[in-house]
Amino acid sequence: MPEINEKAPLLDEKKIGNVTASATFTFTVTASEYLGRVNLGWSQNCPARLQDCWIGLYKGSFPSDPNTNLVTFTWAEAAAGTFLTNEPWGTGWCAAMVAKNGTGRYVYVVKTPITG
Repeated sequence: MPEINEKAPLLDEKKIGNVTASATFTFTVTASEYLGRVNLGWSQNCPARLQDCWIGLYKGSFPSDPNTNLVTFTWAEAAAGTFLTNEPWGTGWCAAMVAKNGTGRYVYVVKTPITG
């Protein structure tokens, strides 16, 4: 165990300033018409992959729990992609990017408005 030099000067903690860093990332989900069906698209520029991330399609509104009332979904394994669903394009559709949070719950990352 190293010896402590009791004669060494103590650091004046008030002279050491705080440091801060921040970053901004964009997560995007789209619902559009392709070949008469709902086509889901997504992109994100975060350098770290979201935990268990998927793109979900809902009818009417978003439930409080993203795992309920899900019409269809696809895993978002890439930073960007598309998924052509078998659902007919029209009013009342909404889509979301969903990922697992730090406590293991699935939460909405970003949600589209409802079509119509």
